[in-house]
Amino acid sequence: MGSVKRLLVPLVYLRIRRPDKFLDEIVLPAAFLALSLVIFWVIDWKIQVFGDKGLISGVGSYLQIVTGFYIASLAAVATFNQKDMDKRMDGDSPILTPGWLINNAPETLTRRRFLCFLFGYLSFCSIFLYFCGIAANLVAYPIAQMIPAQYAFTIKWSFACVYLFVLYNLISTTLLGLYYMTERIHQWGHRLGLESDTQERCSTNKQSSVVEESGYGSKSNPSIWLAAKLARRFKEVGGQS
Repeated sequence: MGSVKRLLVPLVYLRIRRPDKFLDEIVLPAAFLALSLVIFWVIDWKIQVFGDKGLISGVGSYLQIVTGFYIASLAAVATFNQKDMDKRMDGDSPILTPGWLINNAPETLTRRRFLCFLFGYLSFCSIFLYFCGIAANLVAYPIAQMIPAQYAFTIKWSFACVYLFVLYNLISTTLLGLYYMTERIHQWGHRLGLESDTQERCSTNKQSSVVEESGYGSKSNPSIWLAAKLARRFKEVGGQS
């Protein structure tokens, strides 16, 4: 049982509570699914779901590309050398709630932890969808030969609905991850850079003032006073470069 839990750890992302989670990961995928079903109904369900040129094969080609992107993003976030990534998010931070697969107390996630859970979940879902699609293509024809024709339509489109909902959830969560990777993460880094630069300049000015006010830093000691001025100038030039 412990091994199964370790394999399913990426699904812990589902236990994360954050603002707009229900809208992003349930409402929007369901809306896209409903729109797709309306389109299928308008064209009289003349969509090939299984087979080499079917819907699932087309999605499989897409999943082959994005799975590598998800895993690479997970590795980048996990090793990103930025202290601000290990701090909590501004505003309402995501909270990991206890429950299935995890029995710890509620945990307020840092930016790194949240993004690792997000891209781990995306990697898991993309791999799961890809192999489910392969299995469905393999067994679709034999199953169709075994069951009555009136049930084949219901079974086929029930599977397609579940498959498409997970796919749309994957796409919606991917867009969320892209938002954090392209926008929020650079805002953190830019803000942190400005703050650190300002703090360094204030510290330099304060130290120089202390030296100049002391007996060692006054002009009555020309050599030490000149050395202090040169050190201050080198620090200012280094901060600007």
